[in-house]
Amino acid sequence: MSRQRTKLTEAQVQALQAAQMSSEQAATAMRYQAVRLYGLGYPVTAIQAICRCSEPSLWEWNRKYRSQGVTGLVDRRQGGNRAALRPLEFEELQGLLHCYKPNQILGKDDYRGNGEFWRLPDLICLLEKRYGVRYKSPTSYRNLFANVNSVINEQRSNTTLVQNTR
Repeated sequence: MSRQRTKLTEAQVQALQAAQMSSEQAATAMRYQAVRLYGLGYPVTAIQAICRCSEPSLWEWNRKYRSQGVTGLVDRRQGGNRAALRPLEFEELQGLLHCYKPNQILGKDDYRGNGEFWRLPDLICLLEKRYGVRYKSPTSYRNLFANVNSVINEQRSNTTLVQNTR
């Protein structure tokens, strides 16, 4: 079954383009662009390649745009695991992972291997025991681990830069 494409008026195209340019959220700006391109007659496969979106998402955004206008395209996702750690807890976690080994913080039965290097199961255990945090998705733990490591690496490179300028 093919979908009937509704052409956008010039005013609608301009409103979507203006909303895209002024949007501070990348996901919302991408939705504006996808709906605008669809309304201009671009092939769905081209829109998917340009906006990196799925076909069902494109249909959903078009449906929302037709029923709610530009405001219907605003990304309102909250993310269930996003705010489990408060900013100060995140900073403390960074310090712990940077300064200590798992075998220095966790009990002998809680860390994997010899406890010399942080692994994902060690992080999971630390979060549960110290902060009472348990994420729903394994991906959330991986993302947190990556975020902590990237901040630690950035701090190390900044320290090296300061030392090299002395």
